[in-house]
Amino acid sequence: MTKTRINKLLAMFLTVLMTIAFGTFVPMNKVKAASQADALVSVALAEEGYTEGSNNYSKYGEWYYNNVSQSIDYSHADWCAMFISWCARQAGIPTSIIKNNAWAGSMSSSKRTGNFGGQYYPKGSITPQKGDIAYYGWGSSSSQHVEIVIST
Repeated sequence: MTKTRINKLLAMFLTVLMTIAFGTFVPMNKVKAASQADALVSVALAEEGYTEGSNNYSKYGEWYYNNVSQSIDYSHADWCAMFISWCARQAGIPTSIIKNNAWAGSMSSSKRTGNFGGQYYPKGSITPQKGDIAYYGWGSSSSQHVEIVIST
């Protein structure tokens, strides 16, 4: 098996495991068309192997600072949410479908503000689909991580 195939299988396994074990699954309101979901996932997978630099530097945080908000230096911040925003913009998905966001945020805040847009579902209530956004939290109302579902 090639290293890329092993990495993809590992990523799928970890996504399923995290959904089952850790937190609330909160997909967005479905990327509007299958082609947009495919584009989002393709952009994300093309970044496979990217690693952050020293002091948590990421090109996604730098992009967020340069293109979305210059309120703080995002280039050294946790970047899972900014990665999703970056992928969506690279895939041509408008902010009306996937909003720009700098952090995963709390579940209650995400629901109230429409963090990443869309409808929210609790873990186990639906089957996630390719292109959905999944939040993971280790507390009752907070989420510490967010990912793109690449397959189920």
